[in-house]
Amino acid sequence: MNILIITDYFPPDKIGGVGEIARNLQNYYQKKGNDTYVLTTGKKNPSDGSSKVFRTSPGLIKGVFLGNFYVLDLIKKYNIDVINLHQASTTLFLFAKPFYRILGKKFPKVVNSFQVNYFSELKEVRSVSIQGHTFRPLFKEYLEKFILDPMHIVLDFIGYVFSDIITVVSSENRKEFYNTFCKVWKKEIKIIPNGVDPNFGSLALDFKDEDLEKQLKGKLVLTYIGVFRVRKRVFNLLFALKEVVKENKNITLLLIGGGRKYEDKVLNLIKELDLQNNVKFIGPVPNQRVPYYLKLTDIFCLPTSYEGMPIAILEAMSLGKTVVTTRVSGMVDLIESGKDGFLTKVDDIEEIKRTILELSADPSKIVNAGKAARKKIENRYDWDIVSSEYLEVFRG
Repeated sequence: MNILIITDYFPPDKIGGVGEIARNLQNYYQKKGNDTYVLTTGKKNPSDGSSKVFRTSPGLIKGVFLGNFYVLDLIKKYNIDVINLHQASTTLFLFAKPFYRILGKKFPKVVNSFQVNYFSELKEVRSVSIQGHTFRPLFKEYLEKFILDPMHIVLDFIGYVFSDIITVVSSENRKEFYNTFCKVWKKEIKIIPNGVDPNFGSLALDFKDEDLEKQLKGKLVLTYIGVFRVRKRVFNLLFALKEVVKENKNITLLLIGGGRKYEDKVLNLIKELDLQNNVKFIGPVPNQRVPYYLKLTDIFCLPTSYEGMPIAILEAMSLGKTVVTTRVSGMVDLIESGKDGFLTKVDDIEEIKRTILELSADPSKIVNAGKAARKKIENRYDWDIVSSEYLEVFRG
């Protein structure tokens, strides 16, 4: 088959889950004998030609608009059989689909794969008050909520209506679409989860922080990896850690990530809570260094209020790490709480604290949950398995 993946972002232009998912799907589609092309936005990269990646424009909005013209050219030039829209805003070209078929021209099968539902995401752009602190989204996030997210909803709905097959990453994600788009235009929705390379942890590392390793020796290491924004609830992890260290000071939290200009707020809260000795602020790191930090980790923590199915959690599980996260979105499908990870209620700082202390008191629970997590990845969330599910849908 000749497959065209359309996605808003693609490495190395922007670090992010959707781009990494698209890159892995392209690699595995090609390994299985399919010519696979990618249409995306971003700055042109020297490797784009050899990797069959076409970039429309460095700017997202302009790039998405221009993409609608590129698609029709690529369909003809490469005799595309299947278009896999992957959380893509480039959907206006689909208005040409009925005219192609009326004129007897070939138009590829369109499979639209959604990571999130923007109705749900925009609800999470809000102020949150916890333990006497109020955390507010920044102006850019409100701009996204009131301008970009509504645009996403319109473009997603166009893609939803004109696509032949709809896929989502979890049962919770499917419920979101049943309660929104399906009320206007009913469609069958298939679940195909995200995946991870089971050899992710064996990738060659070009980095080592000997000083950090010395500081972590003998410590129980918690790790957060991700963007800093209100819905990620990094501050809840800090509030919980403040209570945890009252009973167990032998714990260190690695904070990896940043962005959205929240770094100063996070650093100020660390100082206010007197956690300087228990938190190591690493900041943003390249994707290829993520395995290094995960290997230093005992418990991976993501106290988020909304996600799709985070690649960071899948990567942690693939390395046999115990995950403590929230009972939302794709995590409900991904983790059986108490067996291969632990789920807590959103904004329940006491439950986060209790879970971490329970694990710190019994290291065998950390080991056993990590082993179960690794086994689940091998049996269900290997990209080899996930890409085969997509290909089966493409052929159906």
